[in-house]
Amino acid sequence: MSVAADRRINTNLTLDAQTTLKPGDSFATPRSFVAVYHGDFYEPLRTYSLALQREGWTVAKPILRGELALAEHVRLTEGFEHRRDLFAAIPSSSRTELRVRSEDGDFADLELSGFAAEALAELRDLDSAEARDALGLLLRLSGGGSR
Repeated sequence: MSVAADRRINTNLTLDAQTTLKPGDSFATPRSFVAVYHGDFYEPLRTYSLALQREGWTVAKPILRGELALAEHVRLTEGFEHRRDLFAAIPSSSRTELRVRSEDGDFADLELSGFAAEALAELRDLDSAEARDALGLLLRLSGGGSR
């Protein structure tokens, strides 16, 4: 799966099957799962986990890749914490590659003033993982990610 420059999602399954089928032969592909959704990530992940459980699998460890707005990342993190029984291994996977970006809409409804507003402005000017973590914490503590 990849996200193109125009933000369209491209997904494919590539098999290098150097096989010639004879009459009456069949060819089976690996089971795959594609979920189209809007909003929180944890509901499609729950669906994926349930599908695997019906197939006899006991652990689902999907790989998360892509880019999220800060508020989306906060909701994803809260969803993982809320459903820790299903998704304990996902956030810590070494193969998860989520990039977080700050958007104006992430902080529009916070109504911060004084020191908190100054800290928000200063953190938004910084481009570092630490600043994004601090912004995420500010958003979570203020309840902004729960919208």
